[in-house]
Amino acid sequence: MRALLQNIREKPEHHKRSVAFGLSLVLTFVVALGWLGQKSLFDGSPSVAKNAKTEAKKQTASAIDSAPSPLESSKKSVSSGLNEVKEAYENLKESLADVLVPFITGIEVYERK
Repeated sequence: MRALLQNIREKPEHHKRSVAFGLSLVLTFVVALGWLGQKSLFDGSPSVAKNAKTEAKKQTASAIDSAPSPLESSKKSVSSGLNEVKEAYENLKESLADVLVPFITGIEVYERK
């Protein structure tokens, strides 16, 4: 990916603009396709869309009732993130100890003559 970006950066300005225009067209197409899919224009059946909306509302209401509060969710997220950082630090500390302790203890100290 970096090589591709570097390759594009080295191209002339008109080439960069055409790549940017192409990417914006693709992104616009993807967004429009998603929007059309949500509007159920592909199947052409408005009753199916109404039933899907009603079912979605029921599922959303039941999910809201059973969902934890935002504060609890944030606490869990921060806690799990800190635990992962702590675990990574412990792994780093162990790996450095495995490398540096034998290296440092193997160094002989010479006296200057």
